[in-house]
Amino acid sequence: MATKESKDPRLCFVVGPIGSEGSAVRIAADWLLNGIVKPVLQEFGFSVRRADEIPEPGMIDSQVINMVIDADLVIADLSGHNPNAFYELAIRHMVEKPIIHMIDIDTEIPFDVRAFRAIVFSTKEFDSIEKAKSELTRQIRQIIDSKHKIDNPVTRARGKLNLSQNATPKEKLLFDTVENVSRRLDHIEKSMGQPLQNRQKIGSHIMMSDTIFVTTGNIVKTEGLLAGLLRIHGIESAKLGRLGEEIIEINFESESIPFNKKRRFFMDVLDSKDVLSIDDMPF
Repeated sequence: MATKESKDPRLCFVVGPIGSEGSAVRIAADWLLNGIVKPVLQEFGFSVRRADEIPEPGMIDSQVINMVIDADLVIADLSGHNPNAFYELAIRHMVEKPIIHMIDIDTEIPFDVRAFRAIVFSTKEFDSIEKAKSELTRQIRQIIDSKHKIDNPVTRARGKLNLSQNATPKEKLLFDTVENVSRRLDHIEKSMGQPLQNRQKIGSHIMMSDTIFVTTGNIVKTEGLLAGLLRIHGIESAKLGRLGEEIIEINFESESIPFNKKRRFFMDVLDSKDVLSIDDMPF
């Protein structure tokens, strides 16, 4: 690991929105670069550079891509969902080199990278900056540890491919089971955050499903509500089960339940403030 006295310090390249001079985007980007990233990285012997600080002449897009590929560390600022930042993020994931995600507190972390820890920061509060610096320090220490392994969506996808090609029949069965549960959870999570009326289509397709899933903010209360509504509507063959901390599975177990009875049950469920989603998980 390079130290402050090293003649050839390691390079940390920062990608993300930059904005025009004097803009709110540029002010936030400069705060991140000069107030959080540089003070921390320089303590570890890194030279820090952003795209607008590349001194060499040439095509800026080629230079940025080369930096993204070759830098010892990349810090990706995902604030504002900048398209270029996500393009460069994908390139870095492909080369399987160390990267740290950071995001402004006012920006929602996109679903596709939500599973990977991002350092949340705010340029509006001093305490937030200090907390971000502390978390950045912690993550860099983990990265420079000789035991650190790269983990991102690309490495996981490749690992799954390798497992599917080389696993024993028993391992493949376990793998398929885990994948099925994961797809169901992903499908439900993607549906959250959208208006209920846009997310739910209470039509014949979902009504005829043998199994549906309810996403809720209060699983205990909603479980009791569902059990009560099933009794009220005379749907006695249904069974309730939990899938995670916020998802309830309803298995109707019978094709003889009248369509109208199911429909009235679903509409009563949707009237509950605790229910976020009803889905039949059509994979």
